[in-house]
Amino acid sequence: MKQDIVPGMEIPLHFQADQIGVYEVPCSELCGLGHYQMRTTMQVMSQADFDKWMQQQLQNK
Repeated sequence: MKQDIVPGMEIPLHFQADQIGVYEVPCSELCGLGHYQMRTTMQVMSQADFDKWMQQQLQNK
């Protein structure tokens, strides 16, 4: 998957995961001196766990 981001702008990204787990997501563009630090993690969970997480997020607003 690949998506450019813009600070302050919400950009949906849709995909279908086939395995539950936590995955490292590195930057895919050689974009400058800090490129090697540009990474995040993505957690893939079951639908039931996601629904529970979403309810917690809505309650925390």
